[in-house]
Amino acid sequence: MPRKENLSIEERLERAREIFTRKQHDKHKEITHLYKTKIYILAKKSCIVFLWIAQLIFIDWSLPYLKAKDVITSGYRVNYSKSDKHTMTDFYITIQTKQYSKLELFLSSESIEPQVRDSIIVLKSLLLHDPKKVTNINRNETYLVSSSITYLLLPLIIISSILSLLFLFIKNIEVKSFYYFMFFTNIAAVFVLTFYYLK
Repeated sequence: MPRKENLSIEERLERAREIFTRKQHDKHKEITHLYKTKIYILAKKSCIVFLWIAQLIFIDWSLPYLKAKDVITSGYRVNYSKSDKHTMTDFYITIQTKQYSKLELFLSSESIEPQVRDSIIVLKSLLLHDPKKVTNINRNETYLVSSSITYLLLPLIIISSILSLLFLFIKNIEVKSFYYFMFFTNIAAVFVLTFYYLK
């Protein structure tokens, strides 16, 4: 049988302290190495870029809107939020105007539907010129533009922003696969935002 060491309490505490210090040093060395990897640097930069884009979108949303006169030029397709079309419910309509090939509007059950050749005012954001609301002059109704970036992609913007903030401010993230996840998530989010803005 191996001989047991008869160590005093002080010696055992000192040995435990040395083991803990060595493990902490090895952990710090490993994290420092991970922070120098290319994927961590790319993930960090992608988080910063996305947060700048999200900040721009929210600032643009909060600024006063520009007003542009327009006219509905073609018919529209009605998309009910419920399967029963005979029930009074909220719904969406897609219209075309002289300036926009497609605008999806949200209408409550009490709203008066717009018609072809109705004169409208499009309220768009100051910086990105993203349509936010449509006012129907003929029928004195205002509709939300549900195809706007801030309404259509708001969950994506919020979730990606929260993940980016956590990645930037939580220290000692040792999971390298999470770096890849954050990088590709932010790249995909930027691509989706750019696609919907340009289309």
